[in-house]
This record gives sequence, structure tokens and C-alpha cells, in this order.
Amino acid sequence: MTLSLLVTGSNRGIGLSLCKHYKNMGYTVFAACRKASPALSALDVEIFENIDITDPRSGIELAELMKKRPLDLLINNAGILRDEQLGKLNIETIEEQFKVNTLGPLSITEALLPLINNGGENRFYY
Repeated sequence: MTLSLLVTGSNRGIGLSLCKHYKNMGYTVFAACRKASPALSALDVEIFENIDITDPRSGIELAELMKKRPLDLLINNAGILRDEQLGKLNIETIEEQFKVNTLGPLSITEALLPLINNGGENRFYY
């Protein structure tokens, strides 16, 4: 039985590397991103573009696109880091980071939970 996983923020960096790694391990890989990079497009994975994890509608859209494709693993990789310093804080960018790095993954997980095998219970991957 082939295991499957979805990686958010899969168009570059860590997300792209995770897609390559799990593809090489024999997983069925689904990649979600705002815009696919040439490197991601070159992989033999199913890509879902125009997924902005800060938009709750993206999670719902992604779940609809993935219906009938059960998942064994969800990797919420999408994230951002802005340079902030005490004394020069930009509250707008801090709020953006919070939305992308906490609320976005929570929203994606909530939308995809019905697709995760066993509801994600008792599944550990190393």
C-alpha cells in the first residue's frame, strides 16, 4: 500500500525538499502552494496552486480538490519570518506572521481533517 502526504508551501526550500524526499521514499505526494516553481513542476507530484493558507476559503477549496484522496500525512510547512527588533516592531508584519504561521496551518488542518486516515490518530512518522 502506498502512503500519501500533502505538503503546504511546497514550491521552494524546505517544502520542495520534503516533496522530493517523500517522493523518493515511494509516497504519493500532493503539493499545495500559491504558485508552482519550475523545480516543483519537474517532480512527478500532483500540484494544487493558488492555495493561500491565510485565506480560509483555500482550505475548503483544497479539501474539495483532494476529496477521495485520503492522506496519511499532512505537513504544514508554509510559513514566513520577518525581521523584527524590539524598539522597531511593525505590528502589521507581526500579525501577518501570526496569521501565516499559526492560523493558516490550523485552518488547513481543520479543512483536511476528514481526509486524514484515522483522523490522524495513532499515526507517527519519523
